[in-house]
Amino acid sequence: MGVIRSEWLKLRSVRSNLFMLASMLVLGVGLGALLTGVIPSTSRRNGEPSPLHNPFDRVGIALAGLNLVMLLAGVFGVHLVGQEYRFSTIRATFAAVPKRLHVMASKLTVLTATIAVLGGFIMVIAYELGAAILSGRGFPVDTSIDGFGRILLGTWLLIIVYAIAGYGVGMIVRQPIGGIILVLAFPLIIESIIVGFLKSSAGKWMPYNAGSQLLQRRPDPDLFGPWAGFFYFLAFALALCAIGAVLANRRDA
Repeated sequence: MGVIRSEWLKLRSVRSNLFMLASMLVLGVGLGALLTGVIPSTSRRNGEPSPLHNPFDRVGIALAGLNLVMLLAGVFGVHLVGQEYRFSTIRATFAAVPKRLHVMASKLTVLTATIAVLGGFIMVIAYELGAAILSGRGFPVDTSIDGFGRILLGTWLLIIVYAIAGYGVGMIVRQPIGGIILVLAFPLIIESIIVGFLKSSAGKWMPYNAGSQLLQRRPDPDLFGPWAGFFYFLAFALALCAIGAVLANRRDA
């Protein structure tokens, strides 16, 4: 508990950490509010109806900022551990607590708790604000639609797992810039390229792609089911943390 309190103190005393957490809040809430207010209610130029006419799409629009929050949570996970290696403050931490695994577990605990609380808060505020704007425009959000609860819960859980995966990458790479590039490029670019070349046979095993099935109203039958895909993604994130912990315990700080 002493190590956890120390890690919590470090997290809230570093201004870059607070700036990143504040950015997650502003962007997560602001993007959804912006989209719910500006998306036109009339049909598109190609004749397709506005997404506001689809009750399921309204939920996605209100929570649009949460997709960005997921990526930022991964970046924050890298930053939390990477900054200590970058400025060599990790050496003082390991000198004070020789059992390095205790340090790494405490960092992960503080990270998970912080992102869980902040992610849940952002999701509630973004949804309530987006739903209020949509209702004011005559497009109320229907909470009875199939998959509504799973999408809300899944969004919150994925934010947490993205952060855990980022933390694992940060421990392995130990360089903030390299780790951040990796946690952004892998789900946005690398997985898309692999799936594009190998189609569904590879897409099933791409961790971020598998986890995203939790947010689909009609999950792809060629991939893991929503919850199976989520737990596969969680196992991938925890495996990264385990590899990072082993390396941190063996390598020089």
